[in-house]
Amino acid sequence: MIGALIIIAFAAEINYPEEVEDIISAADGRLELLFNTLYVCIARLFRRINTHYQDAIYI
Repeated sequence: MIGALIIIAFAAEINYPEEVEDIISAADGRLELLFNTLYVCIARLFRRINTHYQDAIYI
């Protein structure tokens, strides 16, 4: 199944290079946004835990 997807992607890259480039750049931007959002959520969670348990951590 994965091999078939790779072959289809390779054929699409040969036949429609501009469209494939647009799709890849759009997906890359969405993935970057997703990872940045996850990073911010995790950082906020750790900050909230740290401020909530600050007395217990630094005793």
